[in-house]
Amino acid sequence: MAAALDFVGSRGLPNVWLVGWSFGTDLALMHGCAPSVQGAVLISPPLRWSAPEQLRAWQTSGKSVICLVPEFDDYLAPAQARERFGADLPSAEVVTFENARHLMVGQTDAVLNAIVEAVAPEVSTPLPRTWDGAWEKRQVTIVES
Repeated sequence: MAAALDFVGSRGLPNVWLVGWSFGTDLALMHGCAPSVQGAVLISPPLRWSAPEQLRAWQTSGKSVICLVPEFDDYLAPAQARERFGADLPSAEVVTFENARHLMVGQTDAVLNAIVEAVAPEVSTPLPRTWDGAWEKRQVTIVES
């Protein structure tokens, strides 16, 4: 996590958000509450390794935490997520994904739209599924080096 944040910092990128899925959500909560980070989007968070003090650090920081929780998640259902986050990170927004399971199969567009709504609320959603703007065609040749 530190290396990724150092890389982003070295590029001077603005509006840094962390997006994690499953185990990656615990990594974000455990190691990502850095000054340069605006917030985190957690997809199917199991909350297995994050300690209460790590959740409280996010709460104290005032950073946004959005949790996309599948209705039928095998590890942490929406009601459990609200309870677990509510104890130490009550500002976390828990969004239920109806009829979804941990892998979020069939939810790609909805998840992507939810991420965009969190990190770039000025962008209208749902995101377009087609492109009618300019494009170019290139021939690419891959050779062994």
